[in-house]
Amino acid sequence: MKHFILSVLSLLIIGYSLATCKGAGGDELKGVWMDEEKNTKIEFFKDGDTCSGKIVWLANPTDSKGNPRLDINNPDPGKRDQPIIGLIIIQGLEYSGGSWEGKIYAPLRGRYANCKIQTVSEDQLQLTVSVAMFSQTKTWTRAK
Repeated sequence: MKHFILSVLSLLIIGYSLATCKGAGGDELKGVWMDEEKNTKIEFFKDGDTCSGKIVWLANPTDSKGNPRLDINNPDPGKRDQPIIGLIIIQGLEYSGGSWEGKIYAPLRGRYANCKIQTVSEDQLQLTVSVAMFSQTKTWTRAK
């Protein structure tokens, strides 16, 4: 009976973590974050059983003709006319072992990569993007 109760409590805790984009350590991912270069804001949100992130603000939201920036480098030609603002670029984030892991899409390159997110503090997180043997880590701050 004791093992059954512990199992049920574990499932409830995991379910709460996914429902709020909150990791087991209590560090909240949900909300709007500014990238290291200060030119993009990404909002994290619950997306089914995982968390995702979409672009909600760009420092330069329009092209040289004043039109909204589009996902012109998307490998799927049918998606090249979708606006960058509103584009979901981080998907499938699952919390495990103190970090979130999923996929990230880079609209400037039209490429997908693995990503790992660790919260440093309530207002900072580290995003590591990995392609094959190469990786790069950036620090994002909570947008105010």
